[in-house]
Amino acid sequence: MFRPVWLQASDKVHKSIDAKIYGFERKSVQGEVYPVLIPGDKNDLVDGVVFFDISEHTRLKLDAFEGPQYELQEIEAVTQDNKIVKAHAYILKKEFYHIISQNYWDPQRFEKEHLENFLKTVFW
Repeated sequence: MFRPVWLQASDKVHKSIDAKIYGFERKSVQGEVYPVLIPGDKNDLVDGVVFFDISEHTRLKLDAFEGPQYELQEIEAVTQDNKIVKAHAYILKKEFYHIISQNYWDPQRFEKEHLENFLKTVFW
């Protein structure tokens, strides 16, 4: 959801649009500053970004970045002008739910306090 992370993970600028997905929750990870995405109830809402025209090469880079704990799933995202677009999201596999923290994950706090260091430590 953070364009600087996207750029580092994909090595390419893509057309994008802010969007929301319903039926999912973003949770903190124990001992980490980044979140995970898991299914929630139908009223749960997560803000994010949809990136367009992803090549197979870029998708493979993103798969490697996300790791084996995640499954790429097709979802529907709702844009700011209420259009529904098909997209894909990396959803945490159930066998890895033990890494989920009960703490709230705050995207503004991540951006302000952790994003710069996250980019330096994850993308050497």
